[in-house]
Amino acid sequence: MTQYAEAVLFDLDGTLLDTAADMAAAANHVLSSHGFPSLTERQIQDNTSYGATGLLKTGFGRHIAQMDAQALRHQFLDYYANHICLGTSLYNNVDDMLAGLDERHILWGIVTNKPTFLTELLLPHFPLLLQTRV
Repeated sequence: MTQYAEAVLFDLDGTLLDTAADMAAAANHVLSSHGFPSLTERQIQDNTSYGATGLLKTGFGRHIAQMDAQALRHQFLDYYANHICLGTSLYNNVDDMLAGLDERHILWGIVTNKPTFLTELLLPHFPLLLQTRV
């Protein structure tokens, strides 16, 4: 069998881990604390990949211009950090896929734009993603 890849890099959120529920909870907490309605399922689905900024912009809409966006983002990140991994899960078959790469001696790693401190809080909940391979 011909091997085409020596290594594979995976995005963390939305590829290996479904973090949408926890990110939505953080956004909805911020929205609620400012008297705004929660995001709809569609808004969550369409904007989670844009992170805190995308979810908050969607939720606050045109009102975001009158608000302290940096303070809102910090409020989001604080809530998310304190409630990390309540609804986050591995996507189906990720374990099998990673095992298959390991069997073929294909190195794999994770890249993410998630802030480092949040990644460091989240990954210990998924030991499979922390395993060192040689």
